Amino acid sequence: MTRLERRYRLVLRLLPAAYRAAWEEEMVAAFLESMAPDDPEDSEFVGEYGWPSRSEVASVVALAVRLHLPALRLRLGVPGAPPRYAASSAGVRRAAQALLLLHASFAMVGLGTMLWLLGLVPRVPRAPVEWTQPGLINRGYVTFTLLDLAWVVAYLALVFGYRRVAWWSACIGVATAVSNDIGRYVLGAARSFVTLPATVLFGGLLLVALLAFHRDAPALPVRRSLASLGAGIGVATAFVVLVDAVLVHLLTAQRDVALNALLDWAGVYSVLLVAAALPYLVVVAVRPARRGSPWSLAFALLAAAVLGLRLVTLSELPSQAVGLGLAEALVVAAVCAPLAALARRTLRRLSPEPVGASQGSLG
Repeated sequence: MTRLERRYRLVLRLLPAAYRAAWEEEMVAAFLESMAPDDPEDSEFVGEYGWPSRSEVASVVALAVRLHLPALRLRLGVPGAPPRYAASSAGVRRAAQALLLLHASFAMVGLGTMLWLLGLVPRVPRAPVEWTQPGLINRGYVTFTLLDLAWVVAYLALVFGYRRVAWWSACIGVATAVSNDIGRYVLGAARSFVTLPATVLFGGLLLVALLAFHRDAPALPVRRSLASLGAGIGVATAFVVLVDAVLVHLLTAQRDVALNALLDWAGVYSVLLVAAALPYLVVVAVRPARRGSPWSLAFALLAAAVLGLRLVTLSELPSQAVGLGLAEALVVAAVCAPLAALARRTLRRLSPEPVGASQGSLG
């Protein structure tokens, strides 16, 4: 088997196992035939150094999405899905709500920071002069801060049952984050281009997860959700203030660069995820009855996504911060392992459904 064939088979692993068992050999044979050079002497070179083209990879990805879509719809608990998917759907909804809460909380803190820098917050000491220079508080900063409030709209719309408004507002939030990454890359502030596709993928996963809030999904408790937003804003404010205090007063210049680099979104996700998941694991250990909670799956999904995001964005970190970034990834992985075991046990606890019982249920 040539390296070219191995690379193509690796791409084909995106497809469902049953589909690969039926069609993989035929697809590989057709691909290798299309890649065969006109000159037989070049065959060895192509087999050793050739790669699947972008169009071929894109076609496989599109096919994988189309084939996985029915199973994904079931996992999201769309109307008509069998009851045994209720736990996975509930876990996905909790994960999506937690991410919206996180973004909405930091968006409100960002708005408060901007108003403070502009001197518009009464009875609060004004910001230092070096923080309010025209080059720092410009039109772009104000625009992105205001657009980031789409996360607040998305969260509140979700709480009050306006699912479509919530989804489209989240789209604006994701688009704002993507535009910010593009701007950083164009201006040379980004060390590599990996942050942009990572942001697109992470935001896309959130938008897919929000589809679990369908018309048959239970309504969110309004008072508790609004109280969670208030608590989230408080935690985000304390987090930002604590980080600023550490950066300004306790660290040397070299460590300042390292810690600043680790406080990208991947770093913030990692710190907050561990801070939230560890108490949950303690509660589960003390009260075994809580092991079947949908939060087990929610935390497992969030931990897997955050771990992937942290690993992908390591190339963005300066050399003195890579070790700390790897430490973050290891801590998240250590938390992810028991969460994955709990989630798997929760899903296995569901009673199996007879084969074919749900066929045609989605119409």
